[in-house]
Amino acid sequence: MKEDRNRLFEILEPAGAGDRVSRAWDWFMIGLILSNVADAVVVSVDIFAHRLESLFELFEVIVVIIFTLEFVARLWACPSCQSGRYKFAIAGRLRFLFSPYSIIDLLAFVPFYLTLIFPVDPHIAHVLPLLRTLKLLRYSPAMETLGRVLFNERKALAGAAIIMVVLLLFSSSLLFLVERESQPDVFGSIPDAMWWGIATLTTVGYGDVTPITPLGKFIGSIVTVLGIAMFALPAGILATGFGQEIRQREFLVTWNLVAGVPMFANLNALEIAHIARELVPRVVQANQVIVRKGEIPDCMFFIVSGDLEVELDGERQLLGEDFFGEIGLLERQARNATVTARTRAQMVVLGAKHVEAVLDSQPDVAATIRRVARERLDSSD
Repeated sequence: MKEDRNRLFEILEPAGAGDRVSRAWDWFMIGLILSNVADAVVVSVDIFAHRLESLFELFEVIVVIIFTLEFVARLWACPSCQSGRYKFAIAGRLRFLFSPYSIIDLLAFVPFYLTLIFPVDPHIAHVLPLLRTLKLLRYSPAMETLGRVLFNERKALAGAAIIMVVLLLFSSSLLFLVERESQPDVFGSIPDAMWWGIATLTTVGYGDVTPITPLGKFIGSIVTVLGIAMFALPAGILATGFGQEIRQREFLVTWNLVAGVPMFANLNALEIAHIARELVPRVVQANQVIVRKGEIPDCMFFIVSGDLEVELDGERQLLGEDFFGEIGLLERQARNATVTARTRAQMVVLGAKHVEAVLDSQPDVAATIRRVARERLDSSD
């Protein structure tokens, strides 16, 4: 029973590497969500609503049943989460119910049942399925990244929002004082003037409310310029947050790749992190040439996974070492062999300018590289 629950949890969660069943389920759910959204959009057109109403209603029922069964399955399987957050049978499931993703899952089907109990306007019922687009967050790494960026930068974004609110109140109050006598119908109160303030600060400029006095126009021009600057502020915050998130993700990927290289297996986390800063991950496809004989070397390679073939003096052999390309850098000579990927391979690349720094900081690694380089040079003579 526990094994079945664990497998069900793996299938329902976003697919891991090599899990075809889970990957197929992910694509099925994404297709179902997008189809249901398209259904909600099309049904808003009267000609389609009248002709295909029964078909749309049947599809809606099928979607709701699938989403309901999926949620029940997730609730049953959640104690298998590797994080251990939901490991207790009752308390864990209650905690799962109030998790952000569970709330999104509930929004995907609970409104349908509520409309059966409490009659609502048909147009509202047609729009409610659009809430199901939120379920795509579970399957979209980009949206997950956006969520982390918003959370990490929440304080800076809140500060920018406060500045915008203060600017809105200040500019609206000034226009209220300046324009209230000339235009009492649109600037008769500060709340009325705030509509102009929002349209001006966002640089939308609907044109339905505009200052007509010289002082009002002067203030309006200043507020427009300030609006451009203020809305650039959160954009800069988000851009910086995305940059940091991407750099962090790249570092973690490189760190994991470095940790997977047998030569670095005995290094501690701090030493791996130091080397990871200098290494760049690289993936090559089958039959792709990695280095050619006679090329000027500019880096060396550490193999993480995959099979590589070395062509040296007309002979071909499988590369059994954990690295290659070091001879050209250490001896300052052109490549003496051609290396081709026999299968898809993962590697980490160390640029020439960083080789000496890594070798100086890791004596054991340096000794192994120099020893292997000498043996390869001796065997090629």
